[in-house]
Amino acid sequence: MLITLDIRNIALIDRLTLELAPGLNVLTGETGAGKTIIIDSLDLALGGRADRELIRTGAEQAEVQALFALEGEGIYAQLAELGVSAEDGQLLITRQLSASGRNVCRVGERMVSLAQLRQIAACLVEMHGQHEHQALTDPHQQLRYLDAFARRELSQLKADVARQYAVWRELRSRMRALNVDERESARRVELLRFEQKELDALKLKPGEDERIQARLDEMRDCEKTSEGLSEANAALDGDNASALDQLRRAAAALERLSDSGENYARLSARVNDMLYQLEDVAFEVHALRSAQEFDPQLMERLESRLSALNSAKARYGPTLGDVIARHEGIAEELEQIADAKRQFKVYAEQLKREQSALIRLCEALTQARRDAALRFAQRLREHLSDLGMARVEFTVNVTEHRQASALSPLGWDTVEFLMSANAGEALRPLSRIASGGELSRTMLALKAIAADADSIGTMIFDEIDTGISGRITQAVGEKMARIACARQVLAITHQAPIAALADAQYLVEKHEQGGRVFTRVRRLDDEQRVAELARIMGGDDAASLNHARSMLATARQRRSELAQRHAADASAAVEAAATPPASDVALAAEVPAPCAETPCAATPQGTAASQAARTAADAQM
Repeated sequence: MLITLDIRNIALIDRLTLELAPGLNVLTGETGAGKTIIIDSLDLALGGRADRELIRTGAEQAEVQALFALEGEGIYAQLAELGVSAEDGQLLITRQLSASGRNVCRVGERMVSLAQLRQIAACLVEMHGQHEHQALTDPHQQLRYLDAFARRELSQLKADVARQYAVWRELRSRMRALNVDERESARRVELLRFEQKELDALKLKPGEDERIQARLDEMRDCEKTSEGLSEANAALDGDNASALDQLRRAAAALERLSDSGENYARLSARVNDMLYQLEDVAFEVHALRSAQEFDPQLMERLESRLSALNSAKARYGPTLGDVIARHEGIAEELEQIADAKRQFKVYAEQLKREQSALIRLCEALTQARRDAALRFAQRLREHLSDLGMARVEFTVNVTEHRQASALSPLGWDTVEFLMSANAGEALRPLSRIASGGELSRTMLALKAIAADADSIGTMIFDEIDTGISGRITQAVGEKMARIACARQVLAITHQAPIAALADAQYLVEKHEQGGRVFTRVRRLDDEQRVAELARIMGGDDAASLNHARSMLATARQRRSELAQRHAADASAAVEAAATPPASDVALAAEVPAPCAETPCAATPQGTAASQAARTAADAQM
C-alpha cells in the first residue's frame, strides 16, 4: 500500500506531500489543477519515462519519493528475488531527475538501475492510464489477463511448459550449432576426400622442399663447373690440336736442335719444363672433371618433385608446414563431420522425445486455458452487467498454433477477446469496438477480476470514468469501491458519484503567489467533501449542498454493503481453495486438442477436435 507520495519541483508542484489511506482514494479538482501531474510523478517514481521538461522552471533537480507498506508474504518473496530487503515492513523508492540529465533511482539506500526499479514497482503498483484501455486490443495482454485469472489452475502447467520449452530450445540450439546440412555436408566431405587423396599421394615430409632446393642448387653449380673443366680438358689434351700436342711437337723440334748450340739446348730444356707442368695441369683438370657427379635424370626428377610441392603450397600453403598441417586438419575435419552427424542423430532423437513431451504439455495448457476461458468470460459478463452492460456477449477465443515457430515458454496459444455490447450485434474483437466508454468499462471489469487474483497492493486509475455518465457512473464507482475492499485504489475522477464512494477524497488546487503558480493538495473532511461534490455537480446553493450531503450518506451506506459482500465472497473463495484444481491431474493422460490454427471459443462446443487433424498438425512440426 502506498503510504506517502512526496513530490518536489515537478511542473506546477514545488513541494507536495500526499498521505494516502487504505481503500478508495480519489483526487478531484478543476481541470488543469495538477491531478495528472501527481499521477505522472508517481509513475516517474515507479520507473516511468523521465523528461527534463518535467522539472519545474528555475529548479536544478526534481525528486519523487514513494513510501510503501508491504503486506503479505508474497511481496517479500518477490522483492527477495530481486535482491531487495524490507525488514521493517516499509519500502522507500526515490527517483531524482536533474536538469543536466542525470537520473538516479534508489530503493531504500540502495541505488538500482531503471530496469530493476520497474521490476520492483511491478510488484507494488498497477497503473491504468487514460489511454491504457487501448492495450486491451493486444493479444499478448489478453493472454496475460486470462492466465492471471486462472493462476491457481495454470501455474504448475505453465511452469512445466516453460521448463520443457527450455529443454527443447536448448536441444534445437545445439543442433543448429552443429550446422549439419546433409547436402552441404556431402559436398564438403567429397572435397575433403579429394584433397586428402591428393596430399596422401605426395607423401609429404617436413622440410623436404628446402632440402630438394639446396640439392638442386648444388647440382646447378656442379653443371657449370663440369662444363668448364670439360672445355679446359679438351683444350689441354683433346683429340684435335690440343695444347699438349702442340707443346710436344715444339719440344721434339727443339730437342733435335739441342746439339746445334747451347742456346737451342737451353730452349729445349725450358720447353720440356713447360711440357711437364702442362701435363700436370691437364692431369689435375682431368682428375677434377672425373670427380664431378652431375646426373641430369636425377636433376629432372628433383625438379618435378619440387614443382609438385610448390603446387601444393600454392593451394594449401604458403609453406610446406602449412600444407602438412592442412593434411592433418583434413583428417580431423572429416572426423568432426562424422562426429557431428552422429551427435546430430542423437540430438534429433532427443528432440523428438522432448518435443513430444512439450506438445503434450502445450495441449494440456491449451485445454486448461479453454476451461478457464469459460469461467473468465462468465465472470467478465457479470462484472460488465454490473457496469450497465447487461446485454453484453463476451467470448474468449483460445487458438493453438502447432508450428515449432509458435512455441514459447507460454505455450503455443493466442487469446482473443470477442464482445458484442448490444443485442443482435455480432461478436467482434475488442479492437473493433468504437466506444471508449465500453472499452473503459471492460478494462475496469478486467481490473476487478485481476484484483481477486494478484497480490499487488495498489491500483491507480487515471480518469477511467472517461466516456461514461449517468447511472453508469454510479456502477463504475461501486466497482472501484469493491476493488478497494481488497487493495488500495487511487483514482482521478470528475464524477461526483465516484468521488462520493471514496474512503478518502483529496482536492487538488492551483494557487498563484509571487507571480508563480503552485499546485496544492489537501484531504477533505466530510463538510469539505459536501462542498466539493456540489462543485463537481455544478452548484453551490443549498439544494446542491443538500443533494451532495445525501449522496455522501448513501455512498457511505453502499460502501458498507460492498464490504460485507466482499467479506462473504472472500470466505467462499477460501473454501474453494481447499479443493484441488483440475490441472493437478497427471499430465501423462491423453489430452484432446483441436486442429491446428483453429480458434476455439470459450464455449462447450468449442473444445471438440478431430484426432486426424491433430495427427496431421503434429506431422508438420
